[in-house]
Amino acid sequence: CRSAPRDGVAQRATRILAVICGAVGIAVFGLMTYERNADYTSEERIWMDVMSKRPQNGRAYVNLTGALLKEGRGAEVLHWCDEGLKRMPDYAGMTMAELKSLCEGPSSENVYRDISSYVQIMNNSGLALRIMGRNGDAVARFRGALQVMPGLASAKVNLASILFAGGEADEAIRLLREAVEQEPDKVSPHECLGNALLLTGDIRGAVAQYEETLRLDAGN
Repeated sequence: CRSAPRDGVAQRATRILAVICGAVGIAVFGLMTYERNADYTSEERIWMDVMSKRPQNGRAYVNLTGALLKEGRGAEVLHWCDEGLKRMPDYAGMTMAELKSLCEGPSSENVYRDISSYVQIMNNSGLALRIMGRNGDAVARFRGALQVMPGLASAKVNLASILFAGGEADEAIRLLREAVEQEPDKVSPHECLGNALLLTGDIRGAVAQYEETLRLDAGN
């Protein structure tokens, strides 16, 4: 059969990259507390109830905003992310030395849990801002999450998606390669990297990533 024109392939890959990378933050973080067919309204009600009783519970904000993201309710996600961040230390404003000191203190287990919730809320707020078309603000949130947790692969993939669409292909590909190295057994980073390489003309590199995607997800 005849191959598709290069422009057509590029346009299709761009759409694929945007869809996959936009959603990967949710998938990689595993924010779905219930099965895919769960009653999202009930899930929302549960976490709202938890928050009303324990307003300092960062995990409740993570799970609530994750549920709202699955419905595309960007403005509400941003609202609750900001509410959660108000109740937490500004970890993104700390130096690495300060973060290390906290993590080595007597309450290290609680600090680790708090930081984990913080970066996930930052990541979710970035996704919400992207839904709302505020890509510049979304980039700031993803970078903030990475400042606190540099190895956060999902934030790298989400950030790379926006940077690539904005013409910053080199940085986007660098971030995607790092995400693949950090989570080699996850499908989405490989697929996003493959799409990015395809769009920049690295056909061989793209094929290698797609082959790895198929190996990891034999059902495709």
